[in-house]
Amino acid sequence: MGPTQNDIIKRLADVDERGRKLVIERSLALEKALRSGDVDTIYKAQSYFNQYITRQTPQRQDGMKSMVMDPFEAANSMGYFTKPASLSFEILRTMSRAPIIRAIINTRKDQVAEYCKPQVDKYSPGFIFKKKGIKDQDELSDGDRRVQDKLTEFILNCGDEANKWDLDDFEAFVRKIVEDSLVLDQASFEVVPTRSFEPTRIVAVDGATFRLADTYMNDGDNAEGKKKVNGYLPAYVQLYQGQIVANFYPWELCFGIRNPSTNIYHNGYGRSELEDLVQTTTAMLNSDSYNAKFFRHGSAPKGALLVKKGNINKDRISELRRDWNSMMSGVDNMHKTPVLDAESVEWLDMQKNNRDMEFSKYQEYLIRLGCANYKISPEEIGFPLGGTENKGIGSRTGGKEEKKYSKSKGLKPLLVTVQGWLNKYVVGPKTNFLWEFQFAGIDDETAVEEEERLTKAATIYMTVDEVRVGKGMKPLPNGEGKIILNPIISQMRQQKQQMDMQNQQNQQEQDQQQQENTNPFLDQQQDDPFAKGFNEWFEKEYVIK
Repeated sequence: MGPTQNDIIKRLADVDERGRKLVIERSLALEKALRSGDVDTIYKAQSYFNQYITRQTPQRQDGMKSMVMDPFEAANSMGYFTKPASLSFEILRTMSRAPIIRAIINTRKDQVAEYCKPQVDKYSPGFIFKKKGIKDQDELSDGDRRVQDKLTEFILNCGDEANKWDLDDFEAFVRKIVEDSLVLDQASFEVVPTRSFEPTRIVAVDGATFRLADTYMNDGDNAEGKKKVNGYLPAYVQLYQGQIVANFYPWELCFGIRNPSTNIYHNGYGRSELEDLVQTTTAMLNSDSYNAKFFRHGSAPKGALLVKKGNINKDRISELRRDWNSMMSGVDNMHKTPVLDAESVEWLDMQKNNRDMEFSKYQEYLIRLGCANYKISPEEIGFPLGGTENKGIGSRTGGKEEKKYSKSKGLKPLLVTVQGWLNKYVVGPKTNFLWEFQFAGIDDETAVEEEERLTKAATIYMTVDEVRVGKGMKPLPNGEGKIILNPIISQMRQQKQQMDMQNQQNQQEQDQQQQENTNPFLDQQQDDPFAKGFNEWFEKEYVIK
């Protein structure tokens, strides 16, 4: 009787296990040879290593020659690239629970969540769907608007109508991936496609459990036994307890990295802001712990009672010490007052001023470092610049400039990144890349800001009618709106009108005076023979020559 199916499966599993062990043994042997100290052994190990790397990085089918991953890492991995970092994902998540870091992350999540609803008007935060090639939304046809409504419902439900009760809504979905992105720099969500690769649902998943597969950007030996779908090999794997439990093709998983690097030794992974804040976060925790322990278990006494020996024996001094401590000691024996032998009874004050023991400036410095790394204003997380007195930069405007910088350099790039992920993995494939998802309202001015801008424009370079047309209103009747509301221009116009009226009046007066001084016979003498004859007779008889 031949081997059963279970025997065959068990044998294959044993073969796989031996193969993985051999990979580990090869790596250990190579490392031992390179550190042996023997010249010949090191030379042979380097030659073997170079030949092995050449075999592991064959010519890619797409013609690309450059390495983007560490090939030796792929050769020694268990089917995936590891992230070369001194901090594991678990440590990063532990660090994210530090009060200041948690305040930063929660604030950013709340800010992003404001954009997870359809935009009501151009002044409010939200999201919209735009059809490529059309700038004005008023030009959309009825069919386009129906597509727009369906896409909006799909995003709000994170899937088709049939799945609306099985998934997170869009706000919860975005909060989850933003959390992983800010903590791990590895936001992941699965895209469940149809057979035609059209997305039907999106699910936020634990970014810490995903790795880049050893077939990522590699068509060589590591692709053996892997099935190509639509011309692609699996790009990502999910781990559970160190074992691969699922493979994902490029369109099935968004592996979101905000801080990418060309360093091949990073193996395609990003670098979280927390990895740059290790010392800062540690200092935050240490300063908080020191202050807390000082107030609870502090041993620094407020002073010392010095007792003159004189006629008082040691027993009386010990009794005084016991009575004093029983009445004056604080919680957990805190700030216990010592009673010492001296030449007289004297109180030695050892109490420091409150400012001598505080670390507010140092803690403020640490807060600023953390906020600067995440590009967020300290005022947004409840720490006014300059402490409670608010004497820092931006205090005159309530931190307005700081918040504007935070919005421009911190919030906007995060929204643009999430927007790009959704377009690449969800909206694009679902609409044949005819539509795009867009967060709106972050760069748009508020209604008050727009009114202030238009009011200023109407006094400098825009007429009232131009302002009204820009707001979608009709021009004023009878040309009343063809003016600029500028007092100087209005004064100049009035002066010109007065001058024109004065000139017209002067002209009328001159015409009337000229008419009164004109001989009525002079106008007729050219045509009237009687007037002509009279003038000739008058000149002949009475004009002396």
